[in-house]
Amino acid sequence: MYRLSICIPTNGILEWMKPVMESILRQKADPEKYEIVVSDNGNHEDFKEYMRRVAAENGNVRYNESESQGFLNQLDAFRMAEGDFIKFLNHRFTLREGAVEELIRIAGEFGGEKPQMYFTNGSLGKETVVRYTGFNEYVRKLGFFSSWSGGVAFWRGDPVPEEASSPVFPHLDMVLNPEKGAYVIDNAPLMDELPPDATKKGRYNLFEAFAVEYYEYYARMEEAGLINEATLKDFRNKLGLYLSSLYCDFILNGTPCSYQLDGCEEYLSRYFDPESIRKNAEVLNLRKKNGEEREKRRQERHAEHRGEKQ
Repeated sequence: MYRLSICIPTNGILEWMKPVMESILRQKADPEKYEIVVSDNGNHEDFKEYMRRVAAENGNVRYNESESQGFLNQLDAFRMAEGDFIKFLNHRFTLREGAVEELIRIAGEFGGEKPQMYFTNGSLGKETVVRYTGFNEYVRKLGFFSSWSGGVAFWRGDPVPEEASSPVFPHLDMVLNPEKGAYVIDNAPLMDELPPDATKKGRYNLFEAFAVEYYEYYARMEEAGLINEATLKDFRNKLGLYLSSLYCDFILNGTPCSYQLDGCEEYLSRYFDPESIRKNAEVLNLRKKNGEEREKRRQERHAEHRGEKQ
């Protein structure tokens, strides 16, 4: 049995998945200790041919053509995993050199206790590995990072739901498991994001997903007594700032994307103040433009300085 399963659900974008696969396969880790599970619910023949070839050439690579829609493909990949420690890898993130060996090491270190683990990839500042014994404390520290499926990790034997509580965030059932007695957030930077392209991401309604579906998941936890009112309030405040950033990018600036944006105001008004979201977005937009202007002037001065030296 493998010590580690690296699960990659994807819709089959070859320009993303090829460098991701290469970043794993070129590492020095023993291939008998880990497997790569790719579950593909896309319809891109070039990617299918590529993965069939890679799977044929590498005994620790398994390729599945899934019929599950959207993010539910994640659950297909998780169910296929045969390793002791199961790590989700986003199909737009390459692994840094040594990351596979580090994940195998973690599988050995925590394999007896099997705590709930989440990987924040350097997003929490200088903190490295932080342990929590209480679910509420863990949830509060994690905040809206839990929306990022790329941080998901769990253990063989942990339940994978037959039906997800959230179709857009099916991984939450694994990340937010109140039955665990210990929780670990690992902040080590193990991954690097490929250049983003919002036109090739999901086709779900962005504001319905984050302003309604995601928030309601946390509200249900508070109603059930799994987290306290203060944690829900803290989450709501942080999520509101994130919604403002989405509003800035996709509503104010019209950044091209594959998301559905209709009904934005309606979905925001369900649990948030749309006017506050809009005002915060305008402030973010102004800061962004001022920052771009300062960077432009800096580059112009640098160019002038180089010209004087020549």
